[in-house]
Amino acid sequence: MPTPLQLDDALVAVYVEALAAIARADREINPEEATRLSQVIAARSRQPVDPEALFFAAVTPEALAAAVMGRNSYRDSGASSAREIGRALVADALEVAEVDGDLNAQEGRTILRYARALGLNSVDVQQLTPQLDAWLDELA
Repeated sequence: MPTPLQLDDALVAVYVEALAAIARADREINPEEATRLSQVIAARSRQPVDPEALFFAAVTPEALAAAVMGRNSYRDSGASSAREIGRALVADALEVAEVDGDLNAQEGRTILRYARALGLNSVDVQQLTPQLDAWLDELA
């Protein structure tokens, strides 16, 4: 069960597109990754998501961070912080990337770019997982 996040529907859509972008980092989504991506999305989103539309989504780390930071602080006072969203995104992305037994450098680096954009540092990532250690020097 994923860590609960407080996200509105618009932010969930951007979060899901970021997960799809990470899954496509190595220019391939195999059937196992596609299935796990759909499962992770279903756990995060109350709205149905068209998997085919995700293949055309291009949410950059900066665009995700801007969407997270651009929320109305009064209206969204109970919403998850950027760092909470970053931790959840790292966990979700690893779940998708590792389903085929292979976390490659392109996926690892892409996960870290999103993590950095959401305010995570190398200590935060190390506390989450040792699986990204090979690329952590790039997070600094």
